[in-house]
Amino acid sequence: MLPRPARPAGTPQPPVASALEQGAAKPFVPPLAPTPPPAAPPTIHTAAAGTTGRSAVPQPAGIPESVDDDFTRLLAHPPVAPGEGYVHHLRVSSRNRFTPREFADALWSTLSGSPETAATARRITVTAAVSVAAPAAWFLTGWATGLPVPAHGSGDVLDPSGSLLGMFAWVWILWVPVFAGSVAYACFQWLPSQRENPRHTWAGPLTAAAVVLAVLWLWAVHAGNPAAGFWLAGAQVAVGLTAIHLTDSRPAGSRREQLFTDSPLAVFLGVSILALLACLGSWLTQQQADTGGWGAEAWTLIALVSVVIGVTTICMTDRGQLAVAWSVVLGLAGMGLARLLEEPPAVWPAVGAFSAAFLILVSAGSRRHQVDHASRRAQREWLRAEASARADAEEPEAAHT
Repeated sequence: MLPRPARPAGTPQPPVASALEQGAAKPFVPPLAPTPPPAAPPTIHTAAAGTTGRSAVPQPAGIPESVDDDFTRLLAHPPVAPGEGYVHHLRVSSRNRFTPREFADALWSTLSGSPETAATARRITVTAAVSVAAPAAWFLTGWATGLPVPAHGSGDVLDPSGSLLGMFAWVWILWVPVFAGSVAYACFQWLPSQRENPRHTWAGPLTAAAVVLAVLWLWAVHAGNPAAGFWLAGAQVAVGLTAIHLTDSRPAGSRREQLFTDSPLAVFLGVSILALLACLGSWLTQQQADTGGWGAEAWTLIALVSVVIGVTTICMTDRGQLAVAWSVVLGLAGMGLARLLEEPPAVWPAVGAFSAAFLILVSAGSRRHQVDHASRRAQREWLRAEASARADAEEPEAAHT
């Protein structure tokens, strides 16, 4: 620090007024804090009982820490140079490999995110499956016989005289309404009135699975493999039972919807049961199976009894499931006629086939009669209740006729 320069000689001292003298000007002292208004009482801090020292003085509240936003973090962590393994400031690994699982998850999230997109994808899948399966079925049947029936010559899987469970070839005409109904359903699901119908969420996949399994069964029969035909027919029966359960629990809203949705699946179940019987008989005959020394008649009657129990149980649901019943009855009639017309005739298997057809037809008819009778009775009770109810403006003394 430089020394203060000396006062020149002869300069008088400036008068200094003491703050203690009378009339001296008071120096200006800035206030340390603003003076509270006169109306506001002074704030007095009192210490709690038993507290002394620093604990008696109230401590100021802590200032909350500020949360850095994206912009602040970007300023604090600027992006690195492109040559150091990252191309931008986001924390993403530089090695992004393609995995099928991630692709499948992304595709599923895209399809399931929008109901309209999922419904459109389902319609396209069902239409594509039916468009491929129907010509393939015609090729597998018409190419061998010239008719829409599978091969049924001597030694084939569906040979009427090849086993005791064999049936005439005209029974397999039942595949025609199955494939024709699938084509009609594929067109029916695209109608604007059916876009919001929730029944198509399960009817569409079941229809596609039915026609695909039917084509595979026809191919196995054409190739002469009864074992593969038996297992494929078992899968067809499982699909048909699922369809029957869903149609019973979620009934159709109109007759047209029932015709295009429920009827083809019901006929499919019936012809699948016949396919299971035919392939089982051909497979057991090929293996020369013998049940307890009773011969082929034993497992034939066991198979027929199982069919009667199963189909009767199905026909006791809803309104009798007449489409399933008539399909199975037609096949059992063809089986019984084949047993009587072959040489030598098998009488007991023929009697068993006709008896099974009769029991199935009676159970389905009785169930239909029971449901219709209950419906008519409920309608009569409703009409009687409506006739006995008094109108709003009717006098209490009015007589009812």
